[in-house]
Order: sequence, then C-alpha cells, then structure tokens
Amino acid sequence: MNGDRMTPDERYRALINGDPVDRVPVFPLSVGHAAIVCGYPNLGTFYEKPEVSYACQRVAKELYGFEQPYWIIPPSYGAVEWGSKILFPYNPKMGSIAVIKPAVNTPEDVERLEVPDPKTAPYFKEMMDVLKKMVARKEFFMVSIMGGWITHACPRITSVENFMRWLIYEPPVAKKLLAKSREYALRMAEYYVRELGAESFIAFDAAPTDSNVLISPKQFEEFTLPSVVELHEKVLKMGVPMYWTHWCSNHNGNIKAGHVDKVPLGKPGIIHFGPEVDLKTVVERFGKRNVVLGNIDPPSFMMKSHDEVIQLARQDIEKGKNSPRGYILGIGCEMPPRAPPANVYALIKAAREYGKY
Repeated sequence: MNGDRMTPDERYRALINGDPVDRVPVFPLSVGHAAIVCGYPNLGTFYEKPEVSYACQRVAKELYGFEQPYWIIPPSYGAVEWGSKILFPYNPKMGSIAVIKPAVNTPEDVERLEVPDPKTAPYFKEMMDVLKKMVARKEFFMVSIMGGWITHACPRITSVENFMRWLIYEPPVAKKLLAKSREYALRMAEYYVRELGAESFIAFDAAPTDSNVLISPKQFEEFTLPSVVELHEKVLKMGVPMYWTHWCSNHNGNIKAGHVDKVPLGKPGIIHFGPEVDLKTVVERFGKRNVVLGNIDPPSFMMKSHDEVIQLARQDIEKGKNSPRGYILGIGCEMPPRAPPANVYALIKAAREYGKY
C-alpha cells in the first residue's frame, strides 16, 4: 500500500476544480523518458508515431503513478507543416527532432509564406486518431498549440539567427512571421475544438526563445506579448478550459515588468517556470490565480542520486505546497529522457512522504 487515498485521475480532477487533495500531485514532464522506459533505445518512433507516444505515456503513467495528463505534440513540432525539413531522433544521441532545412530564409520568403491548413498537414490524421481515442476513453490530455510565440516562429519556420536579426533590423518582417504563426495556431485550435470538443483537452505552449536569455523584457513587450495575449484570449473564448504555459528558461525580467501577468491562462491555468525563477516568487506572484507547477533543475535527475533528488523535491514541496490555488511537484523543463527511473520515482516518493495534506 502506498498510503494514497485518491487515484491519480481523482487527484488531478480535484486539483483543477479547486477541491481538496490528499497529497501534492506530480507532473514529471515525462515525454521522451516514457519511450526509454518502454524499451525504445532511440526516440524517433516515439516522436514520429503518435500511437507509440500515447502507448508509452500510458505505461509510464501506470508504472510511476503520477498525475500528469497525456501530452500529445504534433510529430514535427509544427515544422513540417510550414515546409521545413526535419530529422527525427533515430540516432540514440539525439533527444528530440531537429530542423535541418527551414522553410523561410529571407524577408521575401516571409511575404510568400502561406499559413497551413491543419486538416491536410502531415501526421495530423494519425494524431487526431489518437486524440479521438482519448476523448472516447474520457482521459485527461493536453495538446500543444504551436504558434504565436517567437519560439514557434523560430527555429521551426526560420532559423533563430534570422529571426533575431529581423527583430533588430527589420521588425516588420519579424512581426509578420509572428502573425502568420499565430494564425496557424488559431486554425489548429479551431480544428481541435471542432473535432474533439472544447472541454476535452487543455492547451499547452512553451516559451524558451522568448526568454530573457535571448530577448529583453522590452522586446518581449513589443513582439511576443501582443501576439500571445491575442492567441490565448481567442483560444479560451473557443471554450478550451485553460492553458498550461511553460515559461522556459529565464523570465525574471518579464515577471518584474508585469508582462507575464497579462497572459491569460484560463481557470485556473497551470503556470510553470524554469529553475531560473525561484518557486517562492512564483507562488507569491501567481499562486492566487493559477495552479503553480514546481521547477526542480532538470540536470539534477541525471547527475544526482535518488536520495539527493528526494531532498530537492522536499525543498520544492516546502516552497509550493500551500500555494493558494494549488501546487504540483514537478521539474523545470522536460525530464531528461535517459534519467534513471529511480530518480523519476523520487518525485512520487517525496510527494507521499512530504506532500500530504
């Protein structure tokens, strides 16, 4: 017996509804790791075939007993739809897909670029077949709405170097590419809502290239903020209950400037920062409005022992456990695919030992 009084699905539903839970839930951000524990030595099949991704995540969720919803990402991460060429990670040294030839290289390319139709995009039929199975089974899942952020316009459509150059020297070009990226995200959301039902899923997006490692808070305010606010508002108005937004890397400047507060996440929405942002700050700033997801440093799961990870999880719990709208024990970005299973299990063990209510 593990001492839990609720099942993972019961705990997740209670968390989102604002009802009491027996212990803190756990989202290990297990994506590629699910493939590794299911016996796939490389991640190519996992990323290219949605059915395999779903099957691996089901096994990993049962194996560990965590609450994280199934996470379905368009197989090309939103790159092939635009005409970019990608490489799936069939090489065991790769951890995710890589764009090897972007669709856009010049401002003229941006002008000519047409916004894709998700219904005819590569891989979408296979992905929708999987999503419809989850709807029929009434399972909890999230889908990535790829667009609107600088992160989704580059490097999936062009290169990071190109976009950053345009952002400084040709701002209208950068804004036009962002607008097209946002339009595709809206078409994608409309497609999901029409085929699956608005309340069957939550939307996910992430913002590594929009962090203050690459752009200033002022640039974020001019380029990213209007695009993302418009996108989130329109998707939420479609009836999608909420967003889980991962503010990847260092967004301390965007928090201080008040930009993050302006991005709607729905009710309650899950707000998630990288380990560069102190969890205490997140709870104080956003805890009354959003569910807060913890952010243990991802490399620790590769480099530290099982007992050390438990102590890191304990520290995370101590900072977040009493967040007003709810708290989830988690990691500051995706779980390293080849993390030792004992270190992933350490999150569940810590939640049971230190996270009871």
